[in-house]
Amino acid sequence: MTQNHSGLPDVVLLEFTEKDFRPPTPDEIRLAFGLCLKKNGDKYTGKDIADLLGVNPRTTRRWLSVDPVERRDIPYAAWRLVLVAIGLVPAPDCDERL
Repeated sequence: MTQNHSGLPDVVLLEFTEKDFRPPTPDEIRLAFGLCLKKNGDKYTGKDIADLLGVNPRTTRRWLSVDPVERRDIPYAAWRLVLVAIGLVPAPDCDERL
């Protein structure tokens, strides 16, 4: 498994339609959230990320949880938005896809 300069494995940067894609782990989500806020010079908080993604802070805590009962997978669209925000993947070209 290769990694890029962000420290995230390449398989979590792929589009979900690519066969090698896998959802990020809580640690990978935490790393990406930190990179997102660091890029803007802000201190990392769950509320900042929740505001960016338009979700309740409790939701982001569930994405970061390692407790199997509380843990929820981050939706692909939210994950992709974080990756776009930190510049690891380009924003989609909607004209090209429609």
